[in-house]
Amino acid sequence: MTDNTVATRFSELVINDDEITPTMLNPVTGHIIVTNQIGHKIIQLCDGHTTLGNIAETILDGYEGTSMNVVRADIEEFLERAAQFGLITLQEQAAETECQSVSTQA
Repeated sequence: MTDNTVATRFSELVINDDEITPTMLNPVTGHIIVTNQIGHKIIQLCDGHTTLGNIAETILDGYEGTSMNVVRADIEEFLERAAQFGLITLQEQAAETECQSVSTQA
């Protein structure tokens, strides 16, 4: 995964917003993940637009005493597991490039 990896929640994903033990269910496969509030927030950020880099920054902003490397490694592990269970899909977002038009004089 790179900073440009984008995760998208499965459209039929069922999320139980329990404050203590949120759960996510893929009703097609029957796979269930029991998580915590951080995992719940990560899944909420899997909107098909937010990149891994942005997810890591968002999670890191809420917690002191940890590093970006630790947060990122934990998020990658969580997303890989969620993808294995069919809760999300992962894809690389194309890097945006700036286009400049050049005018020529005749």
